[in-house]
Amino acid sequence: KFPATALLRALGYSSDADIFQLFYEVGTVKLTKTSEKEKTDILRGKVIAEEIDVREIGDLRRLETAARERYGDVHVLCNNAGVGAGGLIWENSLKDWEWVLGVNVWGVIHGVRTFVPILIEQGQGGHVVNTASMAGLTNAPLSGAYTLSKHAVVALSETLFLELQAESLLKAPDNRPAGHVGGGGA
Repeated sequence: KFPATALLRALGYSSDADIFQLFYEVGTVKLTKTSEKEKTDILRGKVIAEEIDVREIGDLRRLETAARERYGDVHVLCNNAGVGAGGLIWENSLKDWEWVLGVNVWGVIHGVRTFVPILIEQGQGGHVVNTASMAGLTNAPLSGAYTLSKHAVVALSETLFLELQAESLLKAPDNRPAGHVGGGGA
């Protein structure tokens, strides 16, 4: 059975409740009709709640230290941060572009650079979940910065998969990034 220790992190608009549900079920406790307040009460003292800026690698390293001090080994990384700035590509401000790419791309890069070496070093396996949304596989008008950032997350995830496979560190070769439709799990 996979160890139930999970590191859950999110910033901005995210699906914390869904991630909570998924990983709490991994721990064999089913919470199918549990209110948000009951989930919070159940988790009180069992999770680390830290406000971090995923654009800052120091914040990720601080979270990593806190997680390892509290739980020991880390088994799951969820890069689930996502923000967007709508509008025409040529009209988005430089500040909008920096914010969206900082959170959506650099946040994932910092998460991977911080936690994947730990997952490898522990030698117990683990999971990296990089949330890209459908915007990583499709294109739509008025969402250029967001779409570009989510395509980058898919590319990073696919490359990470191939690199772990090439280094013989991949223990689940059929487990492709989020519903990957090409390659047949190779």
